Amino acid sequence: MKGGLPAKAANCVSSYNVQIPSDQIERIANQLTNSSMHEKAGDFYEKMNFLDRALDSYVQGHAFRKAVDLAKRAFPTHVVTLEEEWGDWLSTQKQLDLAIEHYVQAGIFNKAIEAAIAARKWNRAVQLIQN
Repeated sequence: MKGGLPAKAANCVSSYNVQIPSDQIERIANQLTNSSMHEKAGDFYEKMNFLDRALDSYVQGHAFRKAVDLAKRAFPTHVVTLEEEWGDWLSTQKQLDLAIEHYVQAGIFNKAIEAAIAARKWNRAVQLIQN
């Protein structure tokens, strides 16, 4: 920690199952977050069984696959919201083809249709409209 290597500290704690106080866990995770290592912070929180914080870190780091997987196991009511957020993020990244499917998974068909039209996937847009 003093050397500015929060990832190494997180690896040591989680790999060797070292029992440390919760304030130290917070310090490690905060340093990971401050270093923009949100996915790593999420992994660390998940290993330490702080699942709500892990989910927040995954979302903050745009690690939506891990966030959805965790939500399916621990927070099933969050899955739909996460799928929509994932689609929104993919749309901002101009990955409209992928966004379409996440909107469909979330049941947000109007956004799926808009993404299909923006991606010029006319057949997919018609298919979504018909369903």
